[in-house]
Amino acid sequence: MTTAATILVEAAIGMAAGGGLYGVAVYSTGLVLFGLIVIGWAADRLNLKRRIMVFRITTSHANNVAPKCNNCWLG
Repeated sequence: MTTAATILVEAAIGMAAGGGLYGVAVYSTGLVLFGLIVIGWAADRLNLKRRIMVFRITTSHANNVAPKCNNCWLG
């Protein structure tokens, strides 16, 4: 979500700068950078980015799936 929102805001800032609204572009850039720094700090502080995920794949054709799967445990 953050990446998509950042790309969208960057496009809007680029359009503002291209339209001659330099003050709006500079203010928006500062606001977005501040927000991303705060979000990054909060994510690190609250351990939101690190997740251990385990997937279990079951199939009757394990020999065909194993070569296509990296770091898989087939048991």
